[in-house]
Amino acid sequence: MNRRYLSAAIIIGCCLSASAGFARDGANQAGLTAYPDFAQACLAFTTGYGLAAGDNTPRPPTLGRQRGQCGSQHKPLVFSVTHENSANNHKDSANYDQKIRSYMADYDYDADMGRWVSADLVGNPNAPTLVLALDTVNFRKQNVTGWPLQYGHLFAGINDPSVSAPLAQPITVEFDLRISADVKPRLYKGYSGQRILLGVLADWAEAPPRSNRAHFIEFDFSQAAGYSQSYGDPVRPLCQDIAYDRCFYDVDGKYAEGRELSFAAQPYATRLKKRGWTHIRIPLSQAIQALHWVSPPKTWDEAALKGLYLAIESEGATRTKLEIKGYRVYGGGL
Repeated sequence: MNRRYLSAAIIIGCCLSASAGFARDGANQAGLTAYPDFAQACLAFTTGYGLAAGDNTPRPPTLGRQRGQCGSQHKPLVFSVTHENSANNHKDSANYDQKIRSYMADYDYDADMGRWVSADLVGNPNAPTLVLALDTVNFRKQNVTGWPLQYGHLFAGINDPSVSAPLAQPITVEFDLRISADVKPRLYKGYSGQRILLGVLADWAEAPPRSNRAHFIEFDFSQAAGYSQSYGDPVRPLCQDIAYDRCFYDVDGKYAEGRELSFAAQPYATRLKKRGWTHIRIPLSQAIQALHWVSPPKTWDEAALKGLYLAIESEGATRTKLEIKGYRVYGGGL
């Protein structure tokens, strides 16, 4: 089971219950996020785990600190950190607890935020820039897991759980992106690399006896050479329809399926600028429907988009800054 994908599914589904309305986002287009342009956005941080309701009930992640405009009842944008070892679990780590449903608070907000990891909304509150940064070059501490920051795959992301819509309709995401990425392989004995990505969660029931509903697609805007290979994944026979950065699924159909694409290889891609801003536009429904999933829905009316996230993932000694502005998610006309 891949814990980070489970983490994304849980954090997208948790938190406040109210969601975005379908405000008009242009001619024949309905806005699908509570925070177009990140206007008046609330940013909440995973800071721990709740108490189990009973012996057989797992402890859910909880939200602690908040930043931004947090007075509305919309689901907030959610920041989380997951630090996976080579087996994608937390066994042998200092914070291991078999009752935790999924690890998403692998950092100490007071000791770490603004140091080796940071997330903030800066500038005009009606159209701020989302800034996410991760630095394992200048910071070599052990985090709350007991693992060094440079060990394993360190994932820091912002989830927008307000995005929800049927996948049968056209759904598009647009934003302006600016990336600063640096790798220092001489500072770490193992592999060093990172990737910067947009991910979405698609929900549908797989054909019995399979029980999985979580299907992830991620678009890698920037990825260091050798990063996908650093997972050491086996060759999977149902991942051969196109060239993936990474692709996995559970043969028994119990756990999540994930497919990672190089954004640059897609027909709708724009070339990322080395300096300055790049405008990104991705037809999400079209991209999801085009893939050869292990057990796709009978019709796309039975599937739904259930959340979206922007993230940095790092292994070894890296320093990365991701900036996003002009964020829109909309359905209807293209």
